[in-house]
Amino acid sequence: MRRLLPLALAVVLLTVACVGDDGGDDDLGAVVESYIEAYNDGDFDAVMTHFVVESTITGHPTDFDPVATDIYSIRTLHKEDLRSGQQYVISNLSVDGVTVTWNSRWGDDGCVQGHSAVVEDGKMLSWVWGEFVDCTDLD
Repeated sequence: MRRLLPLALAVVLLTVACVGDDGGDDDLGAVVESYIEAYNDGDFDAVMTHFVVESTITGHPTDFDPVATDIYSIRTLHKEDLRSGQQYVISNLSVDGVTVTWNSRWGDDGCVQGHSAVVEDGKMLSWVWGEFVDCTDLD
């Protein structure tokens, strides 16, 4: 019995190490998809759960500041965005390490190719907006 206990413990530890939560590609992409869903639902509080105090957004096409370098700026940006009532549709979502990239169509205002976000622990730490393109380029 004494020999079986260490063996059983070793098997359990090995199983946990192999199956454990590795923050896989699906999890990182799901963070962006969850953000888009909250945004499209107009749920400001749910949108903000996708960011931390240190998060940044760069290149956002706002009238007041294209760089949001703290949670206060990100809150202001999203309050303004959500007023528009525009919906996001994303495509070509891809994960490479901790970076998620995607394209988007935002209401009637245009299409963006190459959004890029660094995602860790279920939050977007940084988001760099892609480049506006003709929507037919994304179809």
